[in-house]
Amino acid sequence: MFSHTQTFYNKSIRNIVIAFGSLFESIYIVRNDENGVEDKKIRVPFEYGNKEKFIWSLTKETTGRVQITLPRMGFELTNIVYDPARKSNRLNLKTSYVSGVYKKVFSEVPYNIGFSVYIFTRHMDDMLQIVEQILPYFAPEFNITIKMNDVHQEVDVPIILNGVSINEDFEGNLETRRSLIGVLDFTVKMNVYPEICGSTGGIIERSDVNFYEKSCIGPGNYVGDIGYTGNSVTGSITGVTGDWSP
Repeated sequence: MFSHTQTFYNKSIRNIVIAFGSLFESIYIVRNDENGVEDKKIRVPFEYGNKEKFIWSLTKETTGRVQITLPRMGFELTNIVYDPARKSNRLNLKTSYVSGVYKKVFSEVPYNIGFSVYIFTRHMDDMLQIVEQILPYFAPEFNITIKMNDVHQEVDVPIILNGVSINEDFEGNLETRRSLIGVLDFTVKMNVYPEICGSTGGIIERSDVNFYEKSCIGPGNYVGDIGYTGNSVTGSITGVTGDWSP
């Protein structure tokens, strides 16, 4: 346990972060002209980063006219909490035969991972367009299927939307850039897996078993070997003397 010479990395948490981020990487907003006709379609950039980093980028002083482009979205992992309600027997063993290797792993450990998604816009209409493209999929849960490792090929992972908040910054002088910040809090119910062991031995698919017994018929008289194979009985009875009854 906690060996310094051997290590393992199933990438369970990394797979969850990648899968969660992929849900929001293709969000667009539409800008209309003065006649209400669609003028252009803008893809909203999405990246990993904390809230303070984005706010600093929005408010920092610049020597030129270049500022961060809005709208923009980001997300970050906020916490990892053990979930005792989903605990199972730790000695449960799951096996799989992958590419000629027999692999096995003991029971997973349940954890809830918290994520926060941040939305930064200048216009309220942009904010509402983005939010309305996300909310309908969460009621409040949305399931995704992920390959976690060689043994757990298809795992259903629930993602729960806990809440949405939208804040508008009114502070500052007239030259201060207006910004709207939306925050969506999520909980992902995932599992962390222990070390996966593997061997080249194959899985036992068939076994042939023969049962034999020795019995006596009559007092002190040895009968012999009687073999049972499937539905047939084979063997011989020898040395029977005296009176006997079955």
